Amino acid sequence: MVNQETYQDQERVYTEIRQRYCLHNWVFHYNPFTELWNAIHRDRYVDYWYNTNSNYVLKSTQIYTLVDLILKIENNKLNLEDIK
Repeated sequence: MVNQETYQDQERVYTEIRQRYCLHNWVFHYNPFTELWNAIHRDRYVDYWYNTNSNYVLKSTQIYTLVDLILKIENNKLNLEDIK
């Protein structure tokens, strides 16, 4: 039988893996002219190249900020519309 502490550690690891798995649906692009990182969901990827100022593009000077926002969006803790 698995003790409670081992079970909780295992659940934490699985939860982190599930949370980070959602990042595969996002494209990150660094623009050296604006010095900003852009994050685009793969469903909107083609639109990004026509309009980099689209409401569906997340921008930040730090890629880690974008990753945190995406994890919150994908885990339904934050709505994309709430960010804008």
